[in-house]
Amino acid sequence: MLIRTVCIFVTFLLVACGGGGDSESSPATPTIPTITNHIQGRWLLKIPDTECIETFIFNDDLSSKIISSQQVTTAIYQFQSQVNSGTKHPLTINFTHSNLLPDCEGNTQDLAGNSLSVFVDFNDEFEMEWYEDAEHSAPLVTFIKEPEITLSQLPEIVSYGEVMRVKVETTPDLGVLPELLYGPNGMTISADGTLNWEAHSIAFSAEQEIKFSLTIPNYGVTKQFSIKQKSDAALNVYSELSTSGKERDISIANFLSLNKKQILILKNNKQIALLDKNGEEYTQQWSYPYHLDALKLSHYDFEGDRLNHIVVMNSDQILSIDPNTNKKSVIVEIEKFEESHILRDKKFVDFSIADLNDDGHAEIVLIIACKDCGNTPNHDLWVWDTGSNSISSLYDLNSQPSEVQIGSIIDKNLKHILLDDGLVFDNELKKLNWLHADSENTLFTLADIDGNEIEEIISYNKQEQSIEMLKYGESSPITHLAIEEDICSLHVTPLKSIVTGPCSSYGGNMNSYSSEKLELQWSELSNHTNNIISAVTENSGEVELLRSGNSSISSFKLTPYPEVVWGLNYSTASTNYHTAGNIVEGGSFKALFYSPQHNWNLYSVSENGQKEKNNLYKLENGINGSIHAIDIFDANLDGVNEVIINTKYEEGFTLFAQELASEVLLWEKSFSQNSERYVSSVEMEHADINNDGYNDLIVVNSEQLYVEDLVNQTVLWDYKPTEVSTILDADFSRNKEGTLIAVVAIEKRDSNYHLFNSTEQFKFIDGAFVPASTASLLCSKIVLINQATNIACLSSHGSPYGNSTELLILDNSLTQINSFFIDGEVTNILQPQDSDNLLISSCDSGETGLSNNPNCTLSMRSVNSGDIIWQTPRLLGAITTNSIEYMPSKDGSKPRLSFATKNAMYMVEL
Repeated sequence: MLIRTVCIFVTFLLVACGGGGDSESSPATPTIPTITNHIQGRWLLKIPDTECIETFIFNDDLSSKIISSQQVTTAIYQFQSQVNSGTKHPLTINFTHSNLLPDCEGNTQDLAGNSLSVFVDFNDEFEMEWYEDAEHSAPLVTFIKEPEITLSQLPEIVSYGEVMRVKVETTPDLGVLPELLYGPNGMTISADGTLNWEAHSIAFSAEQEIKFSLTIPNYGVTKQFSIKQKSDAALNVYSELSTSGKERDISIANFLSLNKKQILILKNNKQIALLDKNGEEYTQQWSYPYHLDALKLSHYDFEGDRLNHIVVMNSDQILSIDPNTNKKSVIVEIEKFEESHILRDKKFVDFSIADLNDDGHAEIVLIIACKDCGNTPNHDLWVWDTGSNSISSLYDLNSQPSEVQIGSIIDKNLKHILLDDGLVFDNELKKLNWLHADSENTLFTLADIDGNEIEEIISYNKQEQSIEMLKYGESSPITHLAIEEDICSLHVTPLKSIVTGPCSSYGGNMNSYSSEKLELQWSELSNHTNNIISAVTENSGEVELLRSGNSSISSFKLTPYPEVVWGLNYSTASTNYHTAGNIVEGGSFKALFYSPQHNWNLYSVSENGQKEKNNLYKLENGINGSIHAIDIFDANLDGVNEVIINTKYEEGFTLFAQELASEVLLWEKSFSQNSERYVSSVEMEHADINNDGYNDLIVVNSEQLYVEDLVNQTVLWDYKPTEVSTILDADFSRNKEGTLIAVVAIEKRDSNYHLFNSTEQFKFIDGAFVPASTASLLCSKIVLINQATNIACLSSHGSPYGNSTELLILDNSLTQINSFFIDGEVTNILQPQDSDNLLISSCDSGETGLSNNPNCTLSMRSVNSGDIIWQTPRLLGAITTNSIEYMPSKDGSKPRLSFATKNAMYMVEL
């Protein structure tokens, strides 16, 4: 550290670097003018004959920090800011601690306990000089104030395709232009100091935040900026249907169109989807693409345009989602209540939404419970006003209700709040002296039975096993009916019939009763039913009834007797989707997906939002086993896409191809396993290996790397490591000279079965793969980047406090030139063809290291530092390995991206 040299030199004059003075001296003589300068801030000292810079930080509280390479020294200082004109400012630094790491000069001397006294002069507010005493004319060292990078008139938001040009400036002006440290693809700084960018970044929302960073070379100064890119990007998400099997997991309303209603479903993975009616069938039209952990759902027309927003409850938030834009907003969160007298660590149990006081703003009535009740099990009732965004009222309950409903049970112009424990409140949360039930968890619903616009309470008395109808203020029901089987759902249709759903998983009945005399109207076989809803269809005026249960959802048309319109019965949906490829078919772009080892289904998501599912299994082909990998491409450039399928059975693998459209079998071949060891992984991709203009097939499994020219039916490479080895990953790419490069990551065991790792590089020369270099490196995943001049090597690091992944950047000799860490586990790394950055999917389990609820995202990161340029919100789950497909812009088309998580398939079009 250069300050050590200064300290030694001044020692002879100031006696062991001691001395100094008070922060302020005696007042100057009034007849002598004074000057005032301040030392607070960050000052830089360039070390001669090196590129190292020491940073001196002087804080307002008289603490100081000196950073010299790896060495960090802390101190306290005294500085006289006001002195007589023409004199210098006394400065004393008392060193308190050092981390004893090497400084800019390689020294590790501990200055703790020593002090330094110098005199300071300021040429201007950006430059100061230190002198050994007040009289010397030659400075010991010269500091500059840490320069600041600014952008003149940086817009807050740019539209997709818009060209942005802003001036880059530094204060003070060092005569050196800042450089772009990282940023979106295409961003540059021109020679005149202008930052240029044509906004073409991948986007996952209407306003995607894009980050970039500038640096001043040789000064160690960096500054991060951000800008929002406005885009009309289309994000389609698809996953197989399932319902949660819980209460309030289905709803029906106008969400996307005034012309027809859609069904809103809460799926068993706690995500939500909209089903749109096409003819008599409902197909999945929309699915919220990000993580929600939804527990219950509803809807509300916030804009007054008769189109509903989706309202979702999780344990600590009530959210509103616009299904037309995917835009999510938090209406209320549990933290808003923590300043009240209510205890912390609460969770939402149930909610209901309505305009309680007809002021044009919705109120949300919430039942709140403690997460760990202990000795205080009772719940609370809160009302949140969306107009003022505040609590309008709250009530401490002496019970544990689980359901809240809002209705007009006294007057058509007044709304009241009812709980399933029988309590009733007015719209100001004043408890009425009347109960509609005498037990907790009463199944009930509200409906205007007699047509006077005042709702009756229809409930199920579980103790008496009877349906009862009650008016407000009455002590006994106006009518009741004993029923034979226990029910778990209760609903009143627009036809004023009361429909009940069974609790039994098998052999139950969904029954309908007249509301006048509770006489049985019809009975329909049904399994367990949690929810029943109904609505009048727009065109026909017919009543449609929908029910949901643990493993099914079905629709009925009431005439008034039920006619089954459609129904879905299913087990657990696929939970391991993978990308199969992106294709253009009939002028339309499609992203294709499959679920390895789960079924033979091939799923497609089109740019117009159309979703399809086809089964690839053909009995006549006689091919069995479970699908491990699929790749789709036009191998012989005849305009017909082929599906290449790799299935596994006990003895080995079958590799076969069939036309995508006609499903005609083209060829088939079998591979036996090389040993008794289980072949743990299979991956397939394609590339033009031999530069003949046709794509060749690449198959990578844990024992073999196989490359075949499908057009000429020639094996180009069949690589099987001789040692007891496991191939972890491989990648192929051409370098700038056009030579094909292959890299392979292998885990090996020597003759003593000691484990070691090897990374191998090959070049394709004269029709053969020739070894080029080898290094002992652990790469769980390996990717060629920067036109095969560099290699990205991923290595995971586990700890009790969570996982991180180290990304090593290697040169073409397999020598490490850079590295950085990424929080969590990385499942994919890809460098898009038109980008200098890396597309990385990762899951961060957090500081606790728990993996049951990981935070999984997809991000674009700098290849030099790993800094995030943009990042998706939290996804539904981890992106599965090798499940990102990117198509760059071509011939005026927009770039497209598809990827798959364990429980959903995504297609993004810019």
